[in-house]
Amino acid sequence: MVATRAQRLRIPPNSRVPDAGPGASTPSDYDRYFDLDRRPTNLLEWTAGCLALEQGLLPDLRATDLSEQEQNQILAGLLVVYRTTLERWTRAARGS
Repeated sequence: MVATRAQRLRIPPNSRVPDAGPGASTPSDYDRYFDLDRRPTNLLEWTAGCLALEQGLLPDLRATDLSEQEQNQILAGLLVVYRTTLERWTRAARGS
């Protein structure tokens, strides 16, 4: 699946790829591969981006050659993202 402009994941500009030692991908390599958009975002834009990305990812996931365990790891990652997003929405709602 190739992300369209509407499906690009927007992350804060200061997010970095963990340093995996010599020969590791650079942040720009990582950004190109995952088609990341490193501009500031608000909670609404972040949430809409997550939903758009999921909409494209889920139908493609079963068609991959990933093992069931690998697919479950991707789904577990989505759950972490959604939990964090819901926590931030809760804090924002309480603060208003």
